[in-house]
Amino acid sequence: MDYTGATKQYDISYGQVYAWVKKFKQGGPEALVDRRGKAKSDDGHLSEANGYMARKLALLPGEVCFIRSRQEKHGKFHRNKLGSDV
Repeated sequence: MDYTGATKQYDISYGQVYAWVKKFKQGGPEALVDRRGKAKSDDGHLSEANGYMARKLALLPGEVCFIRSRQEKHGKFHRNKLGSDV
């Protein structure tokens, strides 16, 4: 079957047929396997980053209290009409 025949039979573009044939010629059937959406392997960096963020989040309430106390001390902290912090 030629490229034009494949475009009509499978209702795909000529460029798509050409790309698939080119991939098949270069890498065989394995080159046509869909690899989209595969997760990248975790080489430790992701776990390290998650641990770092967990430690930062654990410190956050203390940092908020410190900032709030500094603002109160300098008169920059107040509550809005609804009672939430500003």
